[in-house]
Amino acid sequence: MLLTILGLFLVVWGGASFFTSTSLSSMTKLLESGETQRKNVEMLVKGNDQYFRTVTRLLRSMDFQQTGETAEAEKVFTSATTAFKNTSDQLAAFKAVVHVGVDKETADNMIAAWTQILDNGLTPMLNAARENRQEEFRQLFRKTYPPLSVAFGANMDKYQTAI
Repeated sequence: MLLTILGLFLVVWGGASFFTSTSLSSMTKLLESGETQRKNVEMLVKGNDQYFRTVTRLLRSMDFQQTGETAEAEKVFTSATTAFKNTSDQLAAFKAVVHVGVDKETADNMIAAWTQILDNGLTPMLNAARENRQEEFRQLFRKTYPPLSVAFGANMDKYQTAI
């Protein structure tokens, strides 16, 4: 009888231990995926901030060029190129990570939108500003950049919603 009670106790204790271990393992996986998702969103936010800083600094640089303040224009332009490098670096890092909880299509669309705004929006604007091509810069800023920015923002929202 005592042996039966002891055996029953061991079975219950073993079951409780197994359940605890399984639950802790599951919770650890959730915490790890949550940390990965947090880092991915952090990359998006930093990249978004730096691309926006690139644009605003380019606008300021062009404004200084128009008023003949070339030294200030060059200083602000250098700051814009630094922000551009920062957003490019964030994109490269974002491409290299696993997108936990986000389907491949959403992640690929986010990467494509980010790449397009850099390649088709910011790079031509940087080149036009570097060479003081005011009208070309103005057209890029007014016609090319806005839809790219809207697409980037929409894809960023979809990515964050997926998480």
